[in-house]
Amino acid sequence: MIKLMKKDYFLILLAIFFLFTPQSLFALSISPTKAEIVLDPGATKSIFLQVENNEKNLIKVNFKVWGVKQDSEGRPIFSAGSDEAETWIQVPPEISLKPQEKKSVEFKLTVPFNTYPTAHNLALVAEKSSVGEGIGLNTNLATLFTIQVSGTAVERLQINQWFTEKFFNFNKIWQFTLSLKNFSNVRTPALGEVKIFKASGEQVYQTNLNLSPEFFPNAERKIKTVVDLNSLNLSSGIYRAQAAVVYGYTRQLLLQNISVVYVSPLALSFIIVLLLAIIIAGGWRISKRRQKANNS
Repeated sequence: MIKLMKKDYFLILLAIFFLFTPQSLFALSISPTKAEIVLDPGATKSIFLQVENNEKNLIKVNFKVWGVKQDSEGRPIFSAGSDEAETWIQVPPEISLKPQEKKSVEFKLTVPFNTYPTAHNLALVAEKSSVGEGIGLNTNLATLFTIQVSGTAVERLQINQWFTEKFFNFNKIWQFTLSLKNFSNVRTPALGEVKIFKASGEQVYQTNLNLSPEFFPNAERKIKTVVDLNSLNLSSGIYRAQAAVVYGYTRQLLLQNISVVYVSPLALSFIIVLLLAIIIAGGWRISKRRQKANNS
């Protein structure tokens, strides 16, 4: 029997408390939830957020700025110190909010002169903590904020790698990985496909690549794709797998091809039987030579 300490009982009760307590009891809301502006180098701009206390208690709210990057699967990653534009913004001082009170706060933005034209993705974060006795609870809410520094837009997406997990395939489930890097200075939309061709050039299969709607500037992505060809009557041979990516508002096309060898179960059985026959025949010849040598 498992014995629970007092600390364990407290943690269990606390978990139940959070599970069955309405979220509005601890709710802090901010608006807008998303904003995007275009500024020239050297320009200044004030961004206003409205913060509202939906709790029944007095709360304190402080503010900070985080950078937003994409991981290899295209998901946003929030972290401090990941974007130089974090230092361009002066955050407002800490505020106190009474129950149901709303306040507007100002973030002051200054884009340095000679700044390279590109997009910076940030999160304007409001962090609140309850005031008074009891358990202190911290909550972070963020407005997604994009700064596009004006200038000439450059769109350039590059395929770093396009490869298969197995060059020889003995089944019809083929796995591929596509590695992409965005050298653009703007967020870049992209669509992609995988196509399978016979050696003769005839296309036998096509499927979409799971790309995110947009690539952040300097983002790198690795997209894994599984191609299921079980519905096709494939013959053994060499096939060509093509990755096709269309990106940007100028609809530029990237193509990359690799070869894949498919060996059907029947062909594999034939190869195994042939190898066994060669081994047996070789053994029989060696045995015959030894007998002749012994007889002589």
